[in-house]
Amino acid sequence: MKEKGFVFFICMVFALISFSSIKAETTFKETKNLIDLRNIYLEEQEPTSHRPAKRFLKMTNFIDVVEGEVYTIIIHEHFLEQDFDYFNNLDDNYHIHLIYDDETTDQVPTDSVGFHEFDEFGYIWGTFTAKGNKVKIDYMNARVSSEVERMPFKIIMYLGEIDDFSGFYSYHTNFEPEVGTLLVDVDCPLSIEAILEAFVFESDDDNLITINIIEDNYSDNVSQIGEYLIKLKAQDEYINASFYDLKVKVVDIEPPIIRGKDSYIIDFSEVDNFSLNSIKEQLIVNDNYSNISNSDLEIISDDFTDNKNKAGEYQVVFRAVDCSQNYTDFPVMITVADNKPPVLIGPLEIYRYSTDPEMTREEIKALYQAYDEVDGDLSDLIEVGGITSSEVGTHEFLITVEDNSGNKASKRLYLKIVEGVPPVFTTTNLILTISEYNEMTQEDIIAWIIENSEANISDVEIVFDEVAYTNDAGNIYYSFIHEGQQLQGKIEVRNDTNDKLWLYPVISGFVFLAVLTAAIIVVKRRKR
Repeated sequence: MKEKGFVFFICMVFALISFSSIKAETTFKETKNLIDLRNIYLEEQEPTSHRPAKRFLKMTNFIDVVEGEVYTIIIHEHFLEQDFDYFNNLDDNYHIHLIYDDETTDQVPTDSVGFHEFDEFGYIWGTFTAKGNKVKIDYMNARVSSEVERMPFKIIMYLGEIDDFSGFYSYHTNFEPEVGTLLVDVDCPLSIEAILEAFVFESDDDNLITINIIEDNYSDNVSQIGEYLIKLKAQDEYINASFYDLKVKVVDIEPPIIRGKDSYIIDFSEVDNFSLNSIKEQLIVNDNYSNISNSDLEIISDDFTDNKNKAGEYQVVFRAVDCSQNYTDFPVMITVADNKPPVLIGPLEIYRYSTDPEMTREEIKALYQAYDEVDGDLSDLIEVGGITSSEVGTHEFLITVEDNSGNKASKRLYLKIVEGVPPVFTTTNLILTISEYNEMTQEDIIAWIIENSEANISDVEIVFDEVAYTNDAGNIYYSFIHEGQQLQGKIEVRNDTNDKLWLYPVISGFVFLAVLTAAIIVVKRRKR
C-alpha cells in the first residue's frame, strides 16, 4: 500500500581528522591571493650610527594586475614582530613602495595605509590603484625575527578594497567548491551541527583546522520542503583553504494515510442509487505535511462503473498524492448481489386423454418461459422433474429454473390424464388454422365450438390451450354439458395450408351423431 524512500547522504569527504572548531561568517567575498610566498624575501639593511638595522619585505617577480583597478595588500603582525600597542600608535612613517615593469616607481599613499584587527590579530594594510599591468613590492618594512615560531606568515594581495577582506588565503587556494547533496526528512530535521558531523578534514601535519559556515539557508527552513545551500570553508593555519557547497534537500518521504470501509455489498435493485462519490466521501485522508483530504482522492482504477449491471465482484482503487508525489492506493471491493429469483411463466394444470401420445419432458418444458432481471431469458435452463406417463390420473411435475447467482424459481404442474373420450375424437377433430386462431379470443373459440356443433350443448369451457403456450400448432381441450352429462372434446389447431376446410359440415354432423350415440348408451344402461 505504501511506498517509501530512504534518507541518504551524498557527501564529499575532505579528510581523516575531525575538525577542531566551527565559526560562522556573516559575509564572504572571494579574495584570491596574488602573492606566491616563493616570490617574496626579506632583506636587512645595515644599521648606522643614528638608526638601528632595518628589514624590508621585497618581491622577486612582477605580478599581473589590471591597470586602473584597486588592489589591497595586507600583512600579518608576525611579519612585524609587534604587539597591538604598536599598531594603535601607527604613524604616517610606514611606507609600501611599488615598482612597475616599466621601471616606474610608486608609493602607497599614507592615507591609504592603516591598521586592521581581524580574528584577534593585527594587520597592516595598504590600498593602491594599479598604474600598469605588472607590479611588484619594491620594499615595505618588516621586522620579523628568526625567533618567531609560527611560519609561514600571512600575507595577501587581492583585487578589491579593504572592506572586501574576508580572511587570508594561500596563493594556491581554489575557490571552486566541491559540491554534495544531503537529503533530510522533514519529519526528522537535522541541526547544522549534526550535518557537519558527517564531515572530516585532513592536513599534511597536525595543525588546527577551522571550519567556517560561509552561508546557511537551511537552518531557518528545517520544516519547509525545498533545497537550501550551506557553504563551508575549511582552513588550516597555513591559510590553505577548501570550499564545499552542500545542497540540503528537505523532503517528505512519508505517503498519505487513507482509512475507511474497503468493501461494499449492493443489491442489484439498488445499484443505480449507488455512486463512487459516496465511497469517497466516507474515506479519511491524512498526510504528515500536505494539507489534503478525501476531496483530493483520485480514482485510478474502476472495474465497477462499466459492469454494475452484472452481478459480480469489482474493484475500485482510490489514490491520495501529497505535494512530494508520495502516494497511497486504497482498493475498495464492490459486490453486486443478485438476490431476486427468475420469473417462471407457465400452466398449473394440463389435460391429456389416455389415447394421446405420452408427453415428453421437452414438450412440457416448451409450455414454460423464464426471465431474470440480471441474466435475461433463461428459458433454455428450465428443468422438468417428474415421471411422464399416459395412465389415467393426475401426475405431478416440478418445473424449476436457476439464474447465474443461484436464485431459483419453481412451479408445480399437474398433468391430468382423462379416459372416456367420445367416439368422435377417434376419427376426427374440430379444426382451426393458426391464422384463424390468432384472430380469435377465448370467447370467440367457445362461440365457434357451439356454432359448429349440431347437438344442443352448453357450459362450454376451455380446459387447456396448448397453442397459447407454444405459439405453434397444437390442441385445445374443452368440456361441455349435453343432456345433463359433462363431456370433453378437443380442437386441432393446424399450420396454415391451402386446403379447404370442407370438413366442417361433416364434422358437425359427426358430432351430432356422437352425441346421439352417447345418449343411446345412457338409455341402455338405465334399462339394465
